[in-house]
Amino acid sequence: MKYLLILIVFLTSCKTFVSVNRLPDDSIRICFWNVKNLSEGGLKRKTKGAYILDFAKKCDIIAFMEIRSANINMAEEISKEFENIGEEYTCIEGNPKGKVDTKRKEKYLACANIKVTELDKSEFLDEEKDFVRAPTYFLFRFKEMKFLLAPFHSTPGDSEELTKFQKVIDFAYQKYSDRRAFFGGDFNTGTNYQTENFVGNLNYFKILKQLIEEPTTFANQKHDLIFTDRATAIKCKGKVWRLDKLFTDLEERKDFEKISDHFPVSIDCKF
Repeated sequence: MKYLLILIVFLTSCKTFVSVNRLPDDSIRICFWNVKNLSEGGLKRKTKGAYILDFAKKCDIIAFMEIRSANINMAEEISKEFENIGEEYTCIEGNPKGKVDTKRKEKYLACANIKVTELDKSEFLDEEKDFVRAPTYFLFRFKEMKFLLAPFHSTPGDSEELTKFQKVIDFAYQKYSDRRAFFGGDFNTGTNYQTENFVGNLNYFKILKQLIEEPTTFANQKHDLIFTDRATAIKCKGKVWRLDKLFTDLEERKDFEKISDHFPVSIDCKF
């Protein structure tokens, strides 16, 4: 009886592990992560890049923010690193973004595994210069369904950018009405930058469904979000991946924050 109980506990634990890391074929995991100034050098460091790739392979598609090295094809470099660890991912990056007078340009980048097809991109045309880092739309197909991912990294404390993000949403639904759209990333909506009342009264927060509820930083700030239309949201469940739970070989907060000062966020959807 004792050994039977041990076996049951073991099998239950294994089932739980598989359900977290391997989804059924008719499900898809979409992730967003601000990886804090990821450069070519950081990508190759065991203290940073190795951990980022280790998490990313849990996702069917992942959108990254704060990809640096503007003059280097980071999508190509990340694809190579995936290949080095035996993973088959295709990556594509957006145009460098940032203020005109700064050298610290940032790119949005997305990687998809073999479950995902037709990975492509389209830039949001920020003709009125509303955003320091205007979103890149990443377009892909899963099974017979078309999707759109719009990662965004807002300027900390800039309320106008958050308000004007409605333009990004409106354009996505107008031009890509045949796709299921997900908007996510580092919106800097924590209380250290914005009031809960302001965020809650944004038009898109009233209409769309926000799927991330827990804090997404060690400072307990809710900066990172994923939201979509309410019909699609019914089929999706959000999750925050705490770095101290993901990487148990590390102990010090400073070591976790060498990887990123944000936790990755994801949604598991079954269509």
